[in-house]
Amino acid sequence: MADKEGERLTPKELLVLLPALGSILAIVYDLGFFVGLQADYFTLFSLSEHLVFAIQALPIGLGSSLVAITILMFLQTTLAGDGRLTFQTKGMRKIAFLILGIVFILTGIVAAILKQYFLVIQTFICILIVLYLLTTQRLRWPVAILFVTVIAVSAIFFVGAQLGHDIKLKTAPNSVITMSEGAGEYRGVFIRNGERGILLFDTDARHLVLLPWGDIKRVESVDRAAVAAGENKLR
Repeated sequence: MADKEGERLTPKELLVLLPALGSILAIVYDLGFFVGLQADYFTLFSLSEHLVFAIQALPIGLGSSLVAITILMFLQTTLAGDGRLTFQTKGMRKIAFLILGIVFILTGIVAAILKQYFLVIQTFICILIVLYLLTTQRLRWPVAILFVTVIAVSAIFFVGAQLGHDIKLKTAPNSVITMSEGAGEYRGVFIRNGERGILLFDTDARHLVLLPWGDIKRVESVDRAAVAAGENKLR
């Protein structure tokens, strides 16, 4: 049961939230992945298939959930009953959040240099929250939960979006799909498979393609070492 003072959550309740929040974040990751890849392809897969994709991303979701809950537990120890931030001095509080803000700014610069533009947006969100914390004298517990939730959800969404976007930048195929009735073959990056077929990024034509199961004769993985050597060896 939540603590009446500030309606805070007990450590036990926070730990119970771990799998629930992790599952939600895994679903958000899958959504972000398709937004970065190409949003139109999200609807090509059924709800049950997206749930399977989310299960595959569950370790990422649980990891993010653990970080979020750790932050919440830390905030509980630094918030008084009236919402005051109980660092030993106001100066210490400003120094702590300034360091955090600098870390986010440096992260954003590195992300921009590496062309991780979705992560740049995420760090911008974090910087705005840090600026608020620098200027406020009180932070109500519901607001603290909202901040942590926004950071966790936006972070996992933009990580998924960045990874989805990066697939379209790949040049080396990891799969070769031979079509039936002499329709040729597709070389590209295997993305997802579902009831309708296989979603592939064609590294030659530089576009996404959904290959129906009925038209597929054989699926093979590419020996990446052979590709690097300029061969077309399959395994």
